[in-house]
Amino acid sequence: AGDKTYTAQNIYIATGTKPMKLPIDGIDKVEYLTNESLFYLDKVPASMTIIGGGAIGSEMAQAFARLGAKISIVQLDEYLVPIGDREAGELLQKRFDAEGIAYYNGRKINKVYKDGDLIALETDKGEVIKSEKLLMGAGRKIDLSPLKPENAGIKLGRRGEAVVNDYLQTSTKNIYAVGDCNGYMLLSHAAMHQGMIALMNSMMPRLLRRKFKGYAIPWTVFTEPQISYVGLSEKKLKAKGIKYKTIRTNYADYGAAIAEDIAEGFIKVHISPLGKIYGVSIVGEGSGEMINEWALAIQNNLRLHQIMMQAHSFPTMGFMSKRIGEIWMMSIFANPTIKKICQFMFRI
Repeated sequence: AGDKTYTAQNIYIATGTKPMKLPIDGIDKVEYLTNESLFYLDKVPASMTIIGGGAIGSEMAQAFARLGAKISIVQLDEYLVPIGDREAGELLQKRFDAEGIAYYNGRKINKVYKDGDLIALETDKGEVIKSEKLLMGAGRKIDLSPLKPENAGIKLGRRGEAVVNDYLQTSTKNIYAVGDCNGYMLLSHAAMHQGMIALMNSMMPRLLRRKFKGYAIPWTVFTEPQISYVGLSEKKLKAKGIKYKTIRTNYADYGAAIAEDIAEGFIKVHISPLGKIYGVSIVGEGSGEMINEWALAIQNNLRLHQIMMQAHSFPTMGFMSKRIGEIWMMSIFANPTIKKICQFMFRI
């Protein structure tokens, strides 16, 4: 590093990622922003086109629209925040409609080019979107090449990521790779969590080391409404052929949400027939706080009846998590066989 050489018993690579630059015709001939350069703007642009409708694209779209910019999102995916629940993305789209944010889903970008003082973007459907600024918000790129990892015998994967084992060790065992650079989950809090586990593993005998992929990692997109998720999505459950049932409650059915004027959103929990929790989607006010309880439940293999039996402070938004368990339990008692058993037991 510079003119100094550092040595250590253990080394931790935590270099993160760079903004992705998509191979779009003309992209090298226009000036575009990334999540790194965006915050150096000294004024709000009159208009901005955002490439990508994921977390970065959606959060910045709403933020800059509320600051007065005319915003357009262009993306290949079919709905906003495609990593999550389709209904969540569609609910966010309704909010964007109300706030005047345009979105062009399912579009390929043919080219971008200068048009006077503006930047023009042409889609495969013949649309031409012009704006003062262009934001590249379509993912992150791993680039470890400046470190010359091959000098230390570190194996890289297909995307250029540092290949790690269950304990976050690279192919050179006393070098650990944590966070985005190992390509597992590109989230800042996932990186912090991996850093903690890697440090612990480096000090522990093998039998006491912890496998980093064994932890449930929730995530939140900080739009209004907030979108949060943990565990397996419906798309993944279907792909794996796992039988599941979805239990749902709406913010609009909860008095506290109505009273606070935050009655937009829902909780959906995907479970097994016996109440094993596979995945949870929460959309609405406070979802980023509420999702952590569900991450703890999945992490510790709790079942839905245990969420129901846990006393929750009322009337908090988190009480809706308990309500999910109650709805599930009531559905069980609606079963004709269960009804007959209850009638027999209570001599009804």
